[in-house]
Amino acid sequence: IFAEPVGKNFLIINLQKITKPTPLSDKDLVEIGAYTFRFENPHPYKQIVVRYLDGRIQKGTPATWDIGSDGFGLLPRDALPGSTEEIYVSFSDLKAVYFVRDFDGQIGKKLVSPESQIHGIHMKLTFHDNEEIAGFTTEAYNPASSRFYFFPADQTGNTISMVVERENLRNIEIFHPLDRVDSEAG
Repeated sequence: IFAEPVGKNFLIINLQKITKPTPLSDKDLVEIGAYTFRFENPHPYKQIVVRYLDGRIQKGTPATWDIGSDGFGLLPRDALPGSTEEIYVSFSDLKAVYFVRDFDGQIGKKLVSPESQIHGIHMKLTFHDNEEIAGFTTEAYNPASSRFYFFPADQTGNTISMVVERENLRNIEIFHPLDRVDSEAG
């Protein structure tokens, strides 16, 4: 998304006057006349909550993302607009990465269950801290991969999807269409 001054009007983004089309980043401050707005990217998958094995939690936006790499760059939620402050996060240090609708859990509408939308494998995950979450993988799920995308069955909550580090699971229980249950130790 770009902002552009029109006619003789000028636009200020993050305290800098702009004279040509300029891309907006999440949390940019945009001044138009006497009004100041904060631009928030409406794409919900940008907001992540990182939960570490040691209990720490960080919130932010991925600066880099490749599920096949050893980690990714995180722009902290509280970074100043336009900041490039980036924290490296190693997947092996994590319980999971949660893609959320809202950092503070303030969601306002009931959403559809993924059962009718996702055609992956139905399973229940048990983490080493004994948290259990039922849901679905994507069709691209690979039982040999180090990590995988997971969609909680309860889509009325704040979590849209997760990236789960396989080695930090206690158990994966797979539900087959004929109600047969297999277990994959983690």
